[in-house]
Amino acid sequence: MLRGRVERVGEAGSFLVLGEEKIPVPAPEHRAALGAVLKHAAPGGIEAAGHRVVRGGTIRESQVIDEALIERIGALIPLAPLHNPANLAGIEAAKRLFPETPQVAVFDTAFHQTLLPEAFRYAIPAVLAEAGYRR
Repeated sequence: MLRGRVERVGEAGSFLVLGEEKIPVPAPEHRAALGAVLKHAAPGGIEAAGHRVVRGGTIRESQVIDEALIERIGALIPLAPLHNPANLAGIEAAKRLFPETPQVAVFDTAFHQTLLPEAFRYAIPAVLAEAGYRR
């Protein structure tokens, strides 16, 4: 297996990291970044795509991505404004590049769903807890 990432997407000086190697790649947006990953890491294509999504609300497990899930992730942008938009951009880029490939969202918040209420509500005002905010 190979692990990689593109850093500085949308900025000058973007690069692909594959193992210990840093490869300069043009990545003005997520689709170009994903294309660079595929060109260098998976020239024969891929069988499935997994997307780490920071905020999934009350979702307790990984889910196959469909339009309803995309809308749900979008609705949670106010709770993760720095992360969920980028997560959605990656999902949309992957859908365009390989529309027939199964895609799954893996949520950071799934791990935290097992916390007891006294742990996830600690120091959170009731009005915010009722709106879906958690520790």
